[in-house]
Order: sequence, then C-alpha cells, then structure tokens
Amino acid sequence: MADFDPGVADAEIAAVFDPFVKERFALDDPAWTTLVSDNARLQRRNRLRRRLIGWAPSFRRTQDSIQRDYSQQWAAQTFNAQLSIEGPTVPCLWRTTGMLARAIATKRVHLLFLMGVIARLKPTNVLEVGCGNGLNLFVLAGRFPGIRFTGIELTAGGIAAAEAVCALPELPQAVQDFAPEPLIDPKPFDRITIRQGNAAALPLSDRSFDLVFTSLALEQMEQIRSCALAEIARVARAHTTMVEPFFEWNATGPQRDYVIANDYFSGRMSDLPGVGLMPIFSTADMPHKLINHPGLVVCRVLRTLRMSES
Repeated sequence: MADFDPGVADAEIAAVFDPFVKERFALDDPAWTTLVSDNARLQRRNRLRRRLIGWAPSFRRTQDSIQRDYSQQWAAQTFNAQLSIEGPTVPCLWRTTGMLARAIATKRVHLLFLMGVIARLKPTNVLEVGCGNGLNLFVLAGRFPGIRFTGIELTAGGIAAAEAVCALPELPQAVQDFAPEPLIDPKPFDRITIRQGNAAALPLSDRSFDLVFTSLALEQMEQIRSCALAEIARVARAHTTMVEPFFEWNATGPQRDYVIANDYFSGRMSDLPGVGLMPIFSTADMPHKLINHPGLVVCRVLRTLRMSES
C-alpha cells in the first residue's frame, strides 16, 4: 500500500496529542501494568456477561439504541466540555509509552490524518457519513476553504447540535483551538450541508462525492456494516477514508473482548475490495485508547465494479 501517504510526521502527532496527556508511563512501570491488567479483566468480564445475557434486548447494540443514546449525548454535550483538556482521563497507548489522557485527544490525531489525506487528494466535495455534532466537518471546512462538505447523521440530537453551531457568527473558539492545524476560514457554514439519514440507505446520488470518510462511525454500525460499506462505495466518485477499528488491529486480547461485548465493528480491511474499495494506504500507528485501536484506511474506488452494478 505504498501508492499514498498522508504525510503525517511523528512530531505532529505528539504536538496535537500531548496537551491532553496527564500522566506517562514506561510499559514496565507497575502502575501501568496494573492499569493494563485491570482493563483486560474488565473486558473479559464484559465479554462473559455478553455471552450469558447478550440475548436480552437491553444488551444489544442496535441502530435504534444508538439513535436514542447518541441523540441524547449530542443534545446534552457542549463543545467546551467535549474538547476541554480538563476532565476524566482514560488509559492510552502509543508505541512504547502508556498514558492517561483525555479521550478526545485521539480525535485530534484522527483529524490531523484526515487533513493530510484531504491535502493530498484535493477533492472538491467531501461527505462524512455519521457526522455526529459536526465537529469534523467544522474543523475540516475551516481548514480547506475551497471545498464543500456534506454530513449525514442518524440522530436528531446530532443534527440539532450541528445546526445550532451553523447559526453562530463563526465557529466556537473551542473548535478553533481544538483544530490540529490553524483554520483559514472561521465562518465556513455556507460550504457545509448536514442532513439526517441512515448509512444503510444514504439519500444521495451515485458517485456524487470526490471523497467519502468516516471517523469512528462505522464502529457503531455493526448491525448494518455490509450495507453501510456498500453505500459508502456507491456515493464515492474517487476515494474513501475510514478512521475505524478494523479487525486486523483488534483481533485478540482485551480489544477483541471489547468488540464482542459491545457489538462493535468487526469489519476487515481484506473485505473492502468486495464492496468496490481498494485500500491504497493504511496505518494504525497513532495514539489510541487501550480498549479499542482504530487506524486510517484510504481506498480507491474500483470503477469497474461500481459501473457493473449500476
């Protein structure tokens, strides 16, 4: 997969992640090994509970439960609280360093990689599937003033939160400060369109976006994974980018326990060509939470397959 490189340097990753780190550990530090073992024990227990009583509707992750829970979350959460460097921390890992950091710090790294992808692909229009409260769209549109952005979101709460920001004179200062690279246009709202819709049946035309991306959205779509991936491939004209916890990076140990216990995304990169997406670059070399390890996958749309299905 050497055809493409988003050009993100280690120093850039550290610079955007470090402000959210509260404590660092060597991997052989007893305090860190205790954190790791406690996490592993918790994930094993949750997987066992899932096996024993997972048949109960309240323990299943469905599109209905996701719509209900995330709608409430987006409605209740402010950007000031979401993006703050202060607040609860979670165990994170990058290479040989363990950390206690704000979970939102990983989002900042994901945005850095997305910026690198967009800068190299130079799309004219971009779609985010599962845009939540619009954070990714606001940051990316602010960074790339020549691009139009569209977001599709399942939840009414997410749509309402994003629309409230679009009604402001400019992007909230918390969003501008959170951006991993300086924003060029703090008033990008006329280039952003946000629509409510389901990833299993996107209300969009075939091959209508130069680039389609997801960022920790497919992880919530295991119930509709095959349909969602096929729809992403259908509406993409040239490329897709996914920051998701693919199976190859979460195949064993506590991370696999977490996926099974929570009905999380189990898609494999090796399956992507089957829906018309050919990976041209992938990396999971970025800071991540212990419980789940996302990575970046950039794909080229296989035109022959997409045209044969038209």
